[in-house]
Amino acid sequence: MNGHTPEDGEPTSFVGKTKALAKKHKGKIITVVGVAAVAAVGVLASLRDEQDAADEWDVEDFSEPPAPVVEREKRATPILHQVSPYQRTLRDGRVIDVSGYERGVAQV
Repeated sequence: MNGHTPEDGEPTSFVGKTKALAKKHKGKIITVVGVAAVAAVGVLASLRDEQDAADEWDVEDFSEPPAPVVEREKRATPILHQVSPYQRTLRDGRVIDVSGYERGVAQV
């Protein structure tokens, strides 16, 4: 390994390297841990606020039944008619011609 060897000739242990690194970068480590702690507190506060909002929702009075859902009228089938020829652009950019055709249902 490329580890530093002290005066006695033995390689430095992992614990010794870690302690030296922590001593050298103490200010940076404290800053990073502080920022992480502030972020964690912010996340926890946000989660608590969401939980409070959910609790308020649960407290509401639901004694009245909800209003009935109004159904839409069914769409009428189109009457028989001619569709004019037109051009259509495909996804790949090509333009194709579409010939005219009949559409709809003949009325009785």
